[in-house]
Amino acid sequence: VLENIVYTIILAAIALAVAIIVYFVLASKLLKPATHLIESTERFANGELSQRAKAIRNDEIGKITNAFNNMADTICELINNLEDKVKERTLELEEASEMMRSNRNQLRLILDSTAEGIYGMDTKGNCTFSNTSCLELLGYSHQNELNGRNMHYQIHHSKRDGTPMLISECRILKAIQEGTIIHVDDEVFWRKDGTYFDVEYNVYPQMKDGNVVGAVVTFTDITESKKIQEQINYLSYHDTVTGVYNRRFFEDELKRIDQKKNLPISIIYGDVNGLKLTNDIFGHEKGDELLKMTSAVLTRVCRDGDTIARIGGDEFVILLANTPAQDAKMVIQRIRKELSTEKIAGIKGSMAVASDTKITPEQDIKVILNNAETEMYKVKTLEKKNIHSGMLEGILDSLYEKNPRERLHSINVAQMSEKIAMKMKLPEPDVRRVKDAGFYHDIGKIILSKDILNKESKLTGEEKEEMESHPLIGFRLLNLFKETLDIAEAVLTHHERWDGTGYPKGLKGEEIPELARIIAVAESYDFLVNRMDSRRTHEEAIEEISAQSGTKYDPLVVDSFLKIF
Repeated sequence: VLENIVYTIILAAIALAVAIIVYFVLASKLLKPATHLIESTERFANGELSQRAKAIRNDEIGKITNAFNNMADTICELINNLEDKVKERTLELEEASEMMRSNRNQLRLILDSTAEGIYGMDTKGNCTFSNTSCLELLGYSHQNELNGRNMHYQIHHSKRDGTPMLISECRILKAIQEGTIIHVDDEVFWRKDGTYFDVEYNVYPQMKDGNVVGAVVTFTDITESKKIQEQINYLSYHDTVTGVYNRRFFEDELKRIDQKKNLPISIIYGDVNGLKLTNDIFGHEKGDELLKMTSAVLTRVCRDGDTIARIGGDEFVILLANTPAQDAKMVIQRIRKELSTEKIAGIKGSMAVASDTKITPEQDIKVILNNAETEMYKVKTLEKKNIHSGMLEGILDSLYEKNPRERLHSINVAQMSEKIAMKMKLPEPDVRRVKDAGFYHDIGKIILSKDILNKESKLTGEEKEEMESHPLIGFRLLNLFKETLDIAEAVLTHHERWDGTGYPKGLKGEEIPELARIIAVAESYDFLVNRMDSRRTHEEAIEEISAQSGTKYDPLVVDSFLKIF
């Protein structure tokens, strides 16, 4: 029994050992594909994408292994394709990004190249961007000085007169709130240094999904263009020379004021005396001075609300609302009085003035204007002779103020010329004409400066040329008046010489008008005996004139002169 038990135990142990060995051998053989599959799966999961499991048997494990391998192949293929796709997509993104950067730079270049200032704002009015022109116009050096700042408080906070502009008044912010495009050209923007400029701006709200997300503002400095426009508007209604209103404005104002509430309406029509003379003799600059002086007097005499207009070359009209005829007459008297105290180029200010008054609504205002004009021309015609005489006297007085001895010279030459003409037994009209011509013979010297008129030493070439122009100026001046037309030729030629070497025409002998030949001798004698720098005695002057008989002077005139003196 014991032996059997021992043998049994031994056999059982051997059988158990054998069973265990067989178990491990069989288990190893059966589980090895699964273990290998698990290891391959773990390695594949850890990133070894090339890892594959070996299919040892064609059982379930083998099928799973093949399925794993197929899955791994698919995953690898997908991953490889994904990498290519990622590389391709990355390249596309890089290209798109580069294009966006290029477009952004191009957009920035365009923004910075525009003359208009441009800036963006969010819905709260804070600056999001600004271009170079914006910074330059506003006086900033970098956009960081504006970015994030409220643009209303930065550049749009006050009006032109310095009074604050409330947020509620800001049309830029209102455009953002309402989502509407606006254009403004009557406001100002303020620079960094505290100065302002006239601005024209546009606001364009930015929309996203139907909502306003901000705005873009474009603006320009219109200070100069506004000045030009104001100048154009001013010139449209004002006379460029005098600054008073022009005919266009007057005609519009005449229609506007022609209302019952403005009755009685008086119209004063005036014509400046001596404008043509001033322009022809002294130049248009002096003529403009005469017009300016006249308009200044009219402005000084009239009320602030009265309309003064220059409607022609030398014609002015004054429109007086609520002014009776008697008051208009008083205004005319003040105009005459004020003008008489003024003087331009030796010509006293004067004006032919008349008026008419609309009393009832039925009267035609244009008829009143025509009546005033017609009356003015009547006054001008009646006063013409006195006006011309006054102008000539005024010119001579101005000449005598420059050089007092010219007065005595004019009187002496006139008297001597008269005596010579009488001695030559000329007709009475010629005696009178030569006396007048002798008196006015040097009136053309009015254009000469005081220095030349009073110079005792020898004149320079330029001064001599100016001096020799006075006969021509005198001729032009005397031709402007009917009363002196018949002596103008004698005044023009009184410096001609018998031998043809005189001026201004170089006439010779009897080509020279007889009256001019008489004045030439009379003037020379007075010049010789009264010249300050080299005064001659009577005998020396007679001798010098006698010596030049037949060369400088007409021998017949000299003979008559010698018989008298």
